[in-house]
Amino acid sequence: KDSLEDVLRYAFSVSSKSYWFVDENFTPYNMQSRHLRTQFLFGFPIKGFRDWSQTREEQRELYKEFIKSYIPILDLKSTDSVKVYYGSTDLYDYQAYWLFCEDLKLAIFALVIVYVYMSVHTFSLILAFFAGGCILGSIGVSYFIVRVLLGHIKMNVLNGISLF
Repeated sequence: KDSLEDVLRYAFSVSSKSYWFVDENFTPYNMQSRHLRTQFLFGFPIKGFRDWSQTREEQRELYKEFIKSYIPILDLKSTDSVKVYYGSTDLYDYQAYWLFCEDLKLAIFALVIVYVYMSVHTFSLILAFFAGGCILGSIGVSYFIVRVLLGHIKMNVLNGISLF
């Protein structure tokens, strides 16, 4: 693993592939700064490919996997005195999808709890099943009304919170 000093020296040495910002006291010999911002630029084609146009999607997927592999490493680099922030469109999409899946797991768990509660409360598994179906079916009906009948192109996510 590279030390922070190695990474900073590398950032200074490849100025055409990265940019960095530090305060005025920071030099290669005095590596102390209150602020450091750096950005590394990645380009195509990826090593092993001749050019970008031939296998664009394959290279894009390899790039996404490469970027995602750094999330755990960068998360571990933050400390109380140094905060590491990172981002890109591909990372944002990946993290948003991951959060969506985690929220979906919680929603399924909540629906199971509601189903169990309704089953105990009504003393009927069938009645609880159809009541849950009515609740879930209302999502599709409300989306149809908003999208088709009222002509709204987008439906806000907050509208789904009204179920709870």
